[in-house]
Amino acid sequence: MNAAAAETFARGYLAGFFDVVSALTGGAAAATPESPAPLTQPDWTKTAAVCAMTLRTPIKDGGTIAVLLPGEIAAQIYAAAMGDESIHADQLDSADQASLREVFEPCLGSGVSHFKEKYGVVLEIASLELAIGPGDVAALKDALGQDACAVAFAATMGSSPPGRGVLLFSARFETIVPAKAAATSTADTGGTGVGESLNPEDVNEILRANPEELDVEPPGRAKPVADKASTDSLARNLDMVLDIRLVATARLGRVEMPISEILSLGPGSIIEVGHLVDEPVELLVNDKLIARGDVVVVDEKFGLRITEIVSPRERIESLR
Repeated sequence: MNAAAAETFARGYLAGFFDVVSALTGGAAAATPESPAPLTQPDWTKTAAVCAMTLRTPIKDGGTIAVLLPGEIAAQIYAAAMGDESIHADQLDSADQASLREVFEPCLGSGVSHFKEKYGVVLEIASLELAIGPGDVAALKDALGQDACAVAFAATMGSSPPGRGVLLFSARFETIVPAKAAATSTADTGGTGVGESLNPEDVNEILRANPEELDVEPPGRAKPVADKASTDSLARNLDMVLDIRLVATARLGRVEMPISEILSLGPGSIIEVGHLVDEPVELLVNDKLIARGDVVVVDEKFGLRITEIVSPRERIESLR
């Protein structure tokens, strides 16, 4: 195991992951990794045994990445994203699976997007496997391979007490980190897990939910429980539309004008759009508000750095 490369990979992945956590929850979130250890070392299994959520994703070109989250941290992320602060760790097993995927899939996606931004390496997620309860150590070892690496981390959300989780990844991911970057792993990310730019590709992830499976029923109305066959059918139907291209628009502002004023416009005309300089720009997908962000310049072109993603409930309602 290349310890320096493994640590750099872990810091980068966790930085991207918790950037989206910060955006979803509207507060500061961070993860501080510990020293990497081989998967054969038993110490990490103690942490896995008390984690309440396992997020595992195979990468299309090979290898697997898994994030094991402590219960209260996972519950805080989910509760803040859903706008329901009453959700606790012991309620995660009864949460709607589609809602959980809607919240945590963008986090996984941003984790791998970090390496495209830093090193131009594209890691494409094949699928998300989400399980509630302690991590299945045997299954994880089979998926990751015996040469895989385990990195325990301390996760924090605002002023809440930290929780301890584990990041697991196949050995091949150590090789994507350039030697120079691996030698300065701490300086590479600052060791905070917060502050990296979000990639616009993250916006694609927020559309990966099936509106019919999300709990958007009015309060007090019981949501019918779907059987496994119908859930699998819905998932297959959703897969058929994921490649459909949608129009994404950054809206600086808007103003209503009478036709007479529009006809009088000419070169040099100035239109006040009612948008303050320090206000975030809105990102719309097919004219539906998805996120907000700040205008940046990337390679002499304007870009949008996402700072806020509207809640899953608002997004799904707007996409109906």
